[in-house]
Amino acid sequence: MAIVFRSDAVPIEDREDATRSAFLEQTWPMSFGLADMTASDSVLEVWRYGSARVLRATFTGLRTSRQNRHIRAAESGMMALMVQDRGTGRHVSAGAQRVVGIDRMALVDLDVAHDVDWDGHGRSITFYFPRAELGLSRAVLDGATSSLAASPLHDLVRTQIRGLAAEGEQSIMSTVAESVGVATVDIVRTLLASTYDARYGRGATTEMLLPRVRAYVRSHLSDPALSADMIAREHGISTRQLVRVCAESELVLEQWIITQRLDGTRAELARPELRQVPISAVARRWGFTNSSYFSRKFRQMYGVTPRTWRQLCAETMNRSR
Repeated sequence: MAIVFRSDAVPIEDREDATRSAFLEQTWPMSFGLADMTASDSVLEVWRYGSARVLRATFTGLRTSRQNRHIRAAESGMMALMVQDRGTGRHVSAGAQRVVGIDRMALVDLDVAHDVDWDGHGRSITFYFPRAELGLSRAVLDGATSSLAASPLHDLVRTQIRGLAAEGEQSIMSTVAESVGVATVDIVRTLLASTYDARYGRGATTEMLLPRVRAYVRSHLSDPALSADMIAREHGISTRQLVRVCAESELVLEQWIITQRLDGTRAELARPELRQVPISAVARRWGFTNSSYFSRKFRQMYGVTPRTWRQLCAETMNRSR
């Protein structure tokens, strides 16, 4: 996927509604406006990389605002790392305003109230990804929001995100698109951790070992025996060393494993072709051997029971027919 909307392809009398609808279809509930909602130079392009995606937005005089009422209506669970590709952006969140010049980046938690705008002709390239995949604490995320430019990794990550858009048309057609998304989240994690503490993400052991550990965990989520001891043994290190490596990158290993498993069960419970598969069987397939524990964790994570989630998905599917 690439271009999903061009305002010059829409009759001028329909552009205002079409432009607003196109933008909100690719984002989350928020207020949206342009200096001229009937302008002919608005373009939206999207590339998907597994659970992550890239949105390149070209507008003149952009104004967006996602406030608490929008968040209450639809939490996203997403982070956005934005590259200002043209123009100068302004970001306001938690009472702090930041000016984001061309070639600079800004981190936005979509479930924290914020405003983003720019004057004149501007363009941003935004990498959206699930917050849970970072495995970082709130302190790290809050610290990174105001200090991205200070990281020696800033330019490297900016180049990576730009590349996802520049090469997206080729990458998204390949079978490695999801892996590219995972690898980019790993790079972003290192960037954010390094802004919190310069020691994070810089040790050779951490840089070499952590991506291997994460890849190993993803491929063994169905194994109920997956544990820190098992992971350490498979990588020829002590459990103490594994815990230290994860701590250096603010990765809470046990919680991250549970989150990945819950995301997997949630996706499978939404699939209509698996509707006859018992919920307990789906849970076991993702490494949960205790049904009560699984149900409790699922409800804590998503606010509904597994059974209710499956029913909601089925009802939505039936209404769309």
